[in-house]
Amino acid sequence: MVHLVDAMHAIDPTVPVYDVQPLTARIGGGLLLPRYAATVFGGTGVLALGLVVIALHGTVSFPVRQASAA
Repeated sequence: MVHLVDAMHAIDPTVPVYDVQPLTARIGGGLLLPRYAATVFGGTGVLALGLVVIALHGTVSFPVRQASAA
């Protein structure tokens, strides 16, 4: 980042250069809340999917067990 500041001052020394950051750092800070929300919703979806699988297994296995016991 020092090279960028030196290049800017070589072109025009009167231009103030401050808070120099890479573009990924600038964009990454703005996407923190959506990324967190996506993680929470994705985790909730995976948990719900696991519960559905367990419920379907119980729903299907109960009649099969009753039929095979008779």
